[in-house]
Amino acid sequence: MQSSSHRWGPLLRDLFLTAGAIIASIVVLEISLRLCGVVVTGSLYTTHPTREFAFRPGAQAWYTEEGRSFIRINHDGYRDSEHPTAKAAGTVRIAMIGSSTVAESEVDFADTATQVLERVLSTRLRAAGRTAEVMNFGVPDYSLAHQYLVLRDDVRRYRPDIVVVGLSLRNDLFNATRATKVTHADYPFFVLRDGHPVPDDMTLRKFNLASGWHRPVLADHLKDLMNGWCRLCLIATYAYSLASRALEQDWHKSPDDRLVFSPPANDDMKMDWQVTDATIEMMRKEAESAGAEFWIVTFDGGLQASPDLGERALWQRQMRSDNPFYPDEHFGQIAERHGIPHVILGPLLAAYTQRTGVSIHGFPNSLPNQGHLNEAGLRIAGQLIADGLCSGSRLLAMYCARPAGETAASR
Repeated sequence: MQSSSHRWGPLLRDLFLTAGAIIASIVVLEISLRLCGVVVTGSLYTTHPTREFAFRPGAQAWYTEEGRSFIRINHDGYRDSEHPTAKAAGTVRIAMIGSSTVAESEVDFADTATQVLERVLSTRLRAAGRTAEVMNFGVPDYSLAHQYLVLRDDVRRYRPDIVVVGLSLRNDLFNATRATKVTHADYPFFVLRDGHPVPDDMTLRKFNLASGWHRPVLADHLKDLMNGWCRLCLIATYAYSLASRALEQDWHKSPDDRLVFSPPANDDMKMDWQVTDATIEMMRKEAESAGAEFWIVTFDGGLQASPDLGERALWQRQMRSDNPFYPDEHFGQIAERHGIPHVILGPLLAAYTQRTGVSIHGFPNSLPNQGHLNEAGLRIAGQLIADGLCSGSRLLAMYCARPAGETAASR
C-alpha cells in the first residue's frame, strides 16, 4: 500500500508546475503589453456619500475610450492641478463646473477648455497686473443636480470670483429627471415642490445616511495598484465594464435624441426643462450668495457644428428639427429670464467650422465630427468663452485687454 505522501506528491508537483506556468505566462504577457506600449482605460472613480460617485483623489490612469490622455486627479477629486484654498493676490479665480464637456478626459490637460481659458485671460489681464486662475470641477456623467452639490460643497470654499457652469445640451437635459436619465447614477435627483427643486425620496434617504459613510480605502488602494501594475487586470475590468454597460443599455433604453432639438413634445420633456430651469436658478443663488458672478456656457451638441454642411443638413432632418439650435436658444432664454450672463457656443462653433472647414469633434479612435470636442474645438471654445467673459463680466471688463484686431473668429 502506498503512503499518502506518495499518492499526493505527484499531484502537488503537477499543481505547482501548472501554477508556475500560469504565473510565468501572465508575467510574460504583462511585460509584452508594456513593451508594446499597450494602454487601456484605468480606474479613476470611487463612491461618494451624496453624489454616488466621484473622481478618486490622487488617482492616475490612462483614458482611451475616445481620444487618449493620461488623467491625474487632484486631492479634491477633480481633474485639475492642486490649488491653495486662498487665492494669490492679483488673481481672478474662476471655477468651471460641468460633466464630461468640462472634465474633457479625451485630451491632455493642457488642451482642455479651462486651461485655454486660463491662458487667454491671463494674457489679456497682464497689462492690468492681474492673472487668471481657472479651476476645473468637471466630472463625466454628472447631472445638474450633481453640479449643484459640487458648487455647494466644494467650490464655495475656494471663494471664486466667477462661477461658470458648462452645460451639455443632451445629458444635462435628459439627466434632470429619473424618467429620462442617461446617467448610470441612481442619485441625486431633484423634483419640484412649489416650483423649487428639492431632493427626491431616494436622494433624501442617501443624504440622511451620508454622515455614516466611510470611504472604501482598501478598494481604492487596490484600484490604484491595478492602474500602476496590472494592465491585464485593467483589460479584464474594462471588458467587464463594457459588457455591463451593454446590458444596462438593453435594460434601460435611452430617450430619443430628437426630443432635445425640438420644443418639448411630452410631459417628461416639459418636466426636464422645468427642473433644469429651477436648478440653474438655484445654482445662481448659491454662487451669488458666495459673492461670485454666475455664468452659464452651453456647449454644442449632435452635428450642429459639423464642417460638412451636407452631413449637418442630413442630421437636422434625422432630428426632425426646424431649428437645430433650439436647445441652445432655450437655455439662453432661461439665462435671460434669471438675469444670468451666458455664452451660447453652438451657433458660434457652427459658424467657425463653416468658415474654416476645421473638424472640431472626433479623434483617431472615434467617428469624425461626433462626440466630444477635440483639441481644435476646445481651443476655439476656450477663446470664445474668454471673449464672452471679457465683454460681459462686471469684474473682467475692468481689466481685460484685447490685442488690436484679434477676435476668436479670426483665430
